[in-house]
Amino acid sequence: MTHAWVPSTLQIRVVCLLLFVLLNPRLTSQASGTIWWEAEHPVRHTFPPSNSFSPNTREERDALSAGDWLQTDRAAGARISYRIEINQPGTYQFWSRKFWKHGPFRWRFDDQPWQTCSRDITLADRTVLRTHLEANWVHLGEVTLDQGHTVLWIEMLPDAGPAAFDCFLLTDQPFIPNGKLKPGQALGRSDPGYLPFEPPPDPFDPSPIDLRSLNHPRAGDHGFVIPQGTDFIYQHTGDPARFWGVNLGILPTDDASRAYLARKLAKLGVNLARFHHRVSTDRPDQIDTQRIDNTILMIEALADEGIYSTLSFYFPLWIRLNNDPRFPGYTDQQPPFALLFFDRTFQAQHRAWMKALLHTPSPRTGVTLADNTAVAWIEIQNEDSLLFWTFSPYETISQQATQTLERVFANWLRRRHNDLASAFTSWGVRPGSVKGDDLDQGRVGLYPAGFLTNQDWAKNARNPRRASDQLAFFTDLQTAFYAATTRYLREDLNVRCAIVASNWITADDPTLLPLEKLSNTVTGSLDRHAYIGGRHEGDAASYDLRPGQTYQSRSTIAREIPATSRPEYADTPHVISEYGYPMPNAHRAEATFLAATTGRASGLDAIIFFSVGTLDWERQLTKFSTLSPAVAGQFPAAARIFRQGLVSEAPIVIREQLTRTDLLAFKGSQLARPADLDDLRAVGPQAVNELSRNTLTSIAPLLGRTRIEPDANESRLIVADDLKAHRSPDGTITSVNGELTTDLNRRLLILNTPAAQGVIGELANAGEVITRDTIILATNDHASILIVALDDRPLVVSERILIQAVTEETNYGWKTTPTDNNLLRIDSIGSAPIQTRPIRATIDLKVGTNTLRITTLDHNGYPTTTQTLNTPRITLNPNTFYTLVEPLR
Repeated sequence: MTHAWVPSTLQIRVVCLLLFVLLNPRLTSQASGTIWWEAEHPVRHTFPPSNSFSPNTREERDALSAGDWLQTDRAAGARISYRIEINQPGTYQFWSRKFWKHGPFRWRFDDQPWQTCSRDITLADRTVLRTHLEANWVHLGEVTLDQGHTVLWIEMLPDAGPAAFDCFLLTDQPFIPNGKLKPGQALGRSDPGYLPFEPPPDPFDPSPIDLRSLNHPRAGDHGFVIPQGTDFIYQHTGDPARFWGVNLGILPTDDASRAYLARKLAKLGVNLARFHHRVSTDRPDQIDTQRIDNTILMIEALADEGIYSTLSFYFPLWIRLNNDPRFPGYTDQQPPFALLFFDRTFQAQHRAWMKALLHTPSPRTGVTLADNTAVAWIEIQNEDSLLFWTFSPYETISQQATQTLERVFANWLRRRHNDLASAFTSWGVRPGSVKGDDLDQGRVGLYPAGFLTNQDWAKNARNPRRASDQLAFFTDLQTAFYAATTRYLREDLNVRCAIVASNWITADDPTLLPLEKLSNTVTGSLDRHAYIGGRHEGDAASYDLRPGQTYQSRSTIAREIPATSRPEYADTPHVISEYGYPMPNAHRAEATFLAATTGRASGLDAIIFFSVGTLDWERQLTKFSTLSPAVAGQFPAAARIFRQGLVSEAPIVIREQLTRTDLLAFKGSQLARPADLDDLRAVGPQAVNELSRNTLTSIAPLLGRTRIEPDANESRLIVADDLKAHRSPDGTITSVNGELTTDLNRRLLILNTPAAQGVIGELANAGEVITRDTIILATNDHASILIVALDDRPLVVSERILIQAVTEETNYGWKTTPTDNNLLRIDSIGSAPIQTRPIRATIDLKVGTNTLRITTLDHNGYPTTTQTLNTPRITLNPNTFYTLVEPLR
């Protein structure tokens, strides 16, 4: 006889409880110290009805946890509550995934004190749903909770405006945001012909590509970083200081995130981070003390991993003066371009920012940044100059400010010509030829910067002697400002690290840049920026990726002089504090390869990639992505090359000496080259640094270092003997020390040193690339391949060799359509994950043995497979960037 199973009362209760938990989204339970709940299912809320930010497409729903979020366009004063079950009492990190910085609110659990999420909250990652709509994880703080039920109360602030919440997380484990994914999850998807890039959080176990050991045990232990001749050195040891860095666009607010990010960067070979943040609130006279505290704490966390820091705190585009009565006449469309050079009130505000940043005691150690030896240098200002297109009297500069500068110019002219009438006599013109001339009011008008260029229209429109005097005035004014500010930093604020004046270009670099750099040299260090990109046009193309934009990928290999190979100026250290190949560009892998090779050969003391905006690898490419496969994915080999000098600093092959008199007469420089700019910074006509073999000066940066000396006793060009005797085979340009070869026919750059070899460029039709110890054969349209000894020995005798290879990267679902003018139109920017083309390459190693142990490494550098080969030929695994080779002799 068969008996029917009848559940017990206890079993029924258990099943009902499980169903209740699974089906009731308002109640979330705990697993492994992590509690996750969906924002769109509160116990109650008072959000006004709205569909403004609802997901409208399958792709938008796919970007959100559970496919939806709680949203409104009128959140001011609204309230939300959630009931959460805490199974394990303890202290938790509280995170929320929300709509960008919109919707500031205050929150608390039960009756604990209220805490505030302001508009200035740090975004830990970024997922774009559509134009002007994205979801970002933010860290809200730390909270201690007892076991049992707790209620989260959220009250939107009165100025909240739009707001949207996707999900929330309480965790007692380190959390690395990864879009909508819960810890341990992956999307596991890619388009045909691509491989997904989804590394898990890094446990930081031992790895062959971990470069933490290259850093000091703690940054600052060797004293301040100071300039000495063409080098930075550590003050206590005198050792040269060379830096591989990133711009840090994220300021984590919790210790776990700070420690993780610092350790991640150190593993990648980073030993410098640039902090590029203002220190004021939206009001210029109001200091943002919380941001300063977060900056100090992040600098200290980086120092624990041997990473130094630099400080950039003022950029005109951050500041608006239209509501500040101290600066009448400014509109909300006028950043304070040039104002810092001459306005005493604005200079005083600038000094107040510096003092607040440098003299605020650390909330943890009490040490100020002025006394912190982990601060390598401070920048006086970012991207401004009297000689750039943004200087336009009465237009970019308010009427009142322009008239102030006109008086300063008049006083300068009195010192030069005794009186204003004599100045106009020497020019051969009468007052009134330039707007602003008013001798009765003691003012002399100024040309816009474009009139100081050597374009034909400018030369025809200006009075040459008047323009020359204005150029001399601008040079003196900038020099005096930088000198006075440096004295203030040294004498009043007791700053002992290096100081940088600015990093900007001019409206006509071959004509004006030597004078710009001359004004910058008073600080003892020189800086510049370099961005390389093809045409990118359409709405917001200068700073964002959006459907409807058009673009063209751009490769510079064997086509242009690399941005990392520009002339140095005077006897000072040289850095690039912002560098990169912005998206969209299929050739982004060039950025890292060129930085490591040509950057090291040209004598750069630091190169800083722009920009890191996430705690870990990025999951979706944006305009300025750095923690991506093609860029930071190449750091393990590239940082080793740059920092350990596996490419040697090339000798100076041409020196150009220029007198101040000739420069003020607009005679310019033969060596100075047009700037490399992205669309955000490009103003006025832009020249391309096309590679031409017609003149020695045009190819000199590929042969060795070049130097411009802008305050010499006589103007002359000095060519080194080894350059005069140097000859390269037809179709190639090889540096005088034989380490770098530009192959014009095959569109390749070949690296050939004892401990580092490789190639980048168009490899599909290049055939075999032969270096002293390798034969490289790849069939990718574009690829970067580096082969580097990990044991500081030449490759031929090395016992640990890293082969690093990467190709094109893009977003999953990235879609384009060709246009009639040879551009690509973006139909979809795609979504997570980032994906890469598989590498298709073989490497023959000539290392004295045919027995090789081959270990493939995952994207975090941990072994996946190991095999022993009895042939010198290695076929690279298409699924990995890193291959460890150990010759068995």
